[in-house]
Amino acid sequence: TQHKGVVPDIAFPASVDATEFGESTYDNALPWTRIAAAPHTQYGNFAALLPKLQALHTARIASDKEFQWWEEDVKQFRDEKAKKYISLNEAERVAERQKQDQQRKDRQQIRKQLGLPLDPLAEDSDDGLTGNERDIVKDTAREKAAEKRPDPLLHESAAILADALGLLSQDKPLSAQVLPKSTSPGRWAD
Repeated sequence: TQHKGVVPDIAFPASVDATEFGESTYDNALPWTRIAAAPHTQYGNFAALLPKLQALHTARIASDKEFQWWEEDVKQFRDEKAKKYISLNEAERVAERQKQDQQRKDRQQIRKQLGLPLDPLAEDSDDGLTGNERDIVKDTAREKAAEKRPDPLLHESAAILADALGLLSQDKPLSAQVLPKSTSPGRWAD
């Protein structure tokens, strides 16, 4: 798994490039290959469930503002990372910072309008441009606030799990196809 990793059944856009981080970047990383499987008992087959889960996931994220913002942030991060230069002009840097601050404020306003939880870090714009911005007390408070921050990936993962449990409890033929033979249909959904 050092090069390819574990391939997810339902993939979220990656925020980091695996070719730059992790074991695959090590000089001594083992080349990817396929080996013969060890003898084992098959405990169920989720193949019949995956298309339904993927369809529910796709429909849900089409209207999930937090997930869409996360995707925008990933794209913006990649665009910034692809830049080969950074401006030394203070006015340009301040303008970039103001644009980012405005984006955070706009998102907070939309969160209020939609009744979504507010981002406790949205007012935090520490980018190191101003001297003496850092403060250990504020940094500690920022870390605690980050724990309460909306997590669209966690929420979507939980929603996918709930979808799977719901589908398995409602569709007995699907449940019999997906769940291990040693378990009764719907047992996991109870």
